[in-house]
Amino acid sequence: MSKLLITGIGGGVGLHITKSLTEQGYMDIVGVDVNPETQARLKSESPIPLYASLAEAMAAEDIGGIYICTPDATHRDVAVEALTYGLPVLCEKPMGNRPEEAREMLEAAQASQGWLQIAFEYRFSPAFWRVHEIVESREVGAPLNVFNEYTPGPWGPNAPWRLDPAKNPGVFNEKLCHIVDLF
Repeated sequence: MSKLLITGIGGGVGLHITKSLTEQGYMDIVGVDVNPETQARLKSESPIPLYASLAEAMAAEDIGGIYICTPDATHRDVAVEALTYGLPVLCEKPMGNRPEEAREMLEAAQASQGWLQIAFEYRFSPAFWRVHEIVESREVGAPLNVFNEYTPGPWGPNAPWRLDPAKNPGVFNEKLCHIVDLF
């Protein structure tokens, strides 16, 4: 049976999704995390097989699809490599931190036998759908202005890359793009 390969499993999203899918028995999962310290911690927290690289996991397992939830600055590199295997690839947003990174991902997808889809989970959030329904129905009239206040709390030790401008161009790339998408 083919398995889902999750890259960047040590991150909050990857570990959360891995635990959720395995606990509910939906699919067989294997993971990749390049950080040896994270791998050691994960081995005690999760029963799934873990690998140090995408190539190592692909050589050892029957992979049917790849999910990328690594830090934003790595999306392009991981996606381009993953697409060379000709498998479906689901990548967390953003596609990259610069437009040329997104273009490179699209070019890799076009050259691949697989496909590339970007995860934009807020679009499927019940709260966002309710706002969409209210706006579409004109229940409160036509929107004239949009005000959004986003308070993510501290972005500290669990994701230090978010605070590094070389790895994350800012909160718009990370979160506020969802507000633009909503409208």
